[in-house]
Amino acid sequence: IDATGIAFLVRWQKARRACGRQLVLLAPSAPLQRALAALRLADYFPIAHTAADAQRLTETATAENRVFHDRAARRLGWCGEIVAANIDEVWTTTTTHIAALVAEGASLVIVDLSRLRFIDSAAAGLMLRLKKWAHALPAEILFTGAQPDIRNVLRLTRLDRVLLESGQ
Repeated sequence: IDATGIAFLVRWQKARRACGRQLVLLAPSAPLQRALAALRLADYFPIAHTAADAQRLTETATAENRVFHDRAARRLGWCGEIVAANIDEVWTTTTTHIAALVAEGASLVIVDLSRLRFIDSAAAGLMLRLKKWAHALPAEILFTGAQPDIRNVLRLTRLDRVLLESGQ
């Protein structure tokens, strides 16, 4: 596969996600897997070895909540992927949870990123917007547990020092 083929797969995956769906690679060849790994895209495409596995992966992805919360600990977490296609959904769900926590007396809310696999620059902008919004409540948002791929996007957008705890 060449760069054009990889670009096609990435565009196709983005289009599927914009519709709330997901492209699953069914038994990809070893060269394709190596090419995706070399471009750091291996985690961007779920891989299934059988059609039944592919079906399970697509069902899991559509049922996955992107935001979970724990009121007692004053924390919530982001899961899966946050990209331009689902920014509005994540914003609404997250601000609803944070507003409820602040109404209960929280002044600090922790957003756990450890289950987040992928973000794009729109999600990085969402994180900054969320931090500013919470400051006006007044509350503080602390993003924790960012995986290397998430930290890389934040570093590229030059938001890592502003958004991540202790510069992670």
